[in-house]
Amino acid sequence: MHQNLDPQEALLRAGQLAVGEDWGVEKEEEWGTLAEFDAANVTFRKVPTLRGDYRDFYANVRDVILGKAKPLVTLEQALWVMYALELSVESSAKRNVLPWKL
Repeated sequence: MHQNLDPQEALLRAGQLAVGEDWGVEKEEEWGTLAEFDAANVTFRKVPTLRGDYRDFYANVRDVILGKAKPLVTLEQALWVMYALELSVESSAKRNVLPWKL
């Protein structure tokens, strides 16, 4: 199975314009798989990826710099994402569940 970060990158590299309802939507075979656990079983199901558009994020960054908008992603939210990523790497390396420390 080959996984990419985001279908937008490949489309942009191929020179496709970011237009239309289907632009940036992942194909069903690229959707993620969710594992759900209960006391006795585990079930798996495919989960559609939400459509994304980098342009909205960068338009907001531009508008924040120009003083026309508030950031959609705060610095605190960005730090929590970085913390989660670092904790995930450490957890994987130690092969252990690590606590989320505030």
